[in-house]
Amino acid sequence: MDALMRVLLKQSRPSSMAAQSGFTSFQEAIGALLDKHEMRPDSTKLFVPIAKEREFPNVHDVDQFKRQAESMASEGGIEIRRIPKSGPCGPIKQFKLLDPGPLYALLGREPISNQVENTIEELMESDHGIPPDFMDLVGVAKSNWSNGRSWHGIPVNDTVTLTKLIRIADGIRRSVQGDGMDMRTFSRKVCGDSKALERNRATVLNLLNAIQFDYEKADKPEDTLRGLGIEKFLQPVMIAGPLYIDGMRISDALPYFGIPGGSIDRIDITLMRPHVKAVLTIENFASFNRQVTEVADRSVLTIYTGGFPSKSVTRLLTSLANELSENVEFLHWGDIDMAGARIADLIWRTVDRPMRLHLMDVDLAVRLGSKAAAEVMPSFSVESPSHTLARCLSRSKGNVWTLEQEELEPKSVL
Repeated sequence: MDALMRVLLKQSRPSSMAAQSGFTSFQEAIGALLDKHEMRPDSTKLFVPIAKEREFPNVHDVDQFKRQAESMASEGGIEIRRIPKSGPCGPIKQFKLLDPGPLYALLGREPISNQVENTIEELMESDHGIPPDFMDLVGVAKSNWSNGRSWHGIPVNDTVTLTKLIRIADGIRRSVQGDGMDMRTFSRKVCGDSKALERNRATVLNLLNAIQFDYEKADKPEDTLRGLGIEKFLQPVMIAGPLYIDGMRISDALPYFGIPGGSIDRIDITLMRPHVKAVLTIENFASFNRQVTEVADRSVLTIYTGGFPSKSVTRLLTSLANELSENVEFLHWGDIDMAGARIADLIWRTVDRPMRLHLMDVDLAVRLGSKAAAEVMPSFSVESPSHTLARCLSRSKGNVWTLEQEELEPKSVL
């Protein structure tokens, strides 16, 4: 390597790319060329702009920049492109990359593909134990990183984060969490970092999608995780009605009770059968609270879903559907919007028996709601109680109306 060029490079003043035209730092300019090369290694048309000479701090810096550029060009690393008709010593307009080798050597920089190769090799030889189903994902991450791109928000070469998130995804897939475990506890148990899942919820779900894991998808990552049994703050199941636990009738003196998710199996559905005439699930807490205090149908088992139902709620609903008489009607009351339709459809599929929507007809939304943009029609079964509602919310012609359930007065389902 040319000794003079090394000296000039060390003396080069650090500079950021000029806001209007290009680089005033030779080191940053060739670094940017390498960045582009690593993102598009097969491209033969990679350029970086050079600042106008008046944008350099002084004439000395312009001369030094030109000497550095001409030295690199003589080694075959770059092609210097000057302002048209300015002559062989005219102002430089841009650099074109010819051979990245001399640029890497000058900067003392190792190609990102080599770095990634070494890091992934170390990962495979370590005792981190990447599950077989996730090995292909490591290869996909490697391919992206080798081109200088992050993968699902995981920074280039960050195998520590990659390994943590794979462990979390694998833990969810294997149902390690169970009921009664909050998000941070679960994250700590499976990967040793209590906040890893909280910081990377969407990425973990993307990993599960990549291995084609079948799970119920909600509009928000946190709601999806609730359905998988993982919540940031573990919530009890709020329930009102003829409730028996461990063979004992719970007093009617209070309007409702909160049952920890891990205690759902202690609810005695057998003793409840003669007393339950209907099961009503409610999406939002304000409406649940008003329903059980103002209407107070003591023969209606009323359950708060907390929006998208948690694993504890769906497990309870499944048990109720299996053990209660066929004459017991199931109903759901939620927002008249597409999210509400999705929640109702999930509950219908969970109970796997006829279910009626309560206070969720389109006429109510037209009379009392507000206009909204049409949404894409989900792939609901035509038998789903949400099908007609969703079709009205997704129509391309005419107005679409939505209504939050809190706008309505509670009403008896009997």
